[in-house]
Amino acid sequence: MSQYAWFACTDCQVMRWLGRAVRDGPDRQIRYFHIGASEDAPNSARPVLNRALWKMLADHAHHTFRVVTDQDPEYKALEAYVEVGGDEDRDLDFEAYREGWPG
Repeated sequence: MSQYAWFACTDCQVMRWLGRAVRDGPDRQIRYFHIGASEDAPNSARPVLNRALWKMLADHAHHTFRVVTDQDPEYKALEAYVEVGGDEDRDLDFEAYREGWPG
């Protein structure tokens, strides 16, 4: 069963989807997160995803962040969050979020 994760600022209720948790090794720990098919580029090689994440870090400096998976007790609370890159009316698309940001 796949496990999915979000990077969330709990102070401002803003989040960014990280994708599917990829586990390997004997300890089955999460090694990285991946959005898309296995043959798609890793998240770390996608400039749009990276810029949005770096901007989120800058916008929410000194705030509390959590990586929340769909198996965490906090997962239900994410329904009220605004998602950077999300497709709901209240969400922020990538272009609008990064517009004018010099970082």
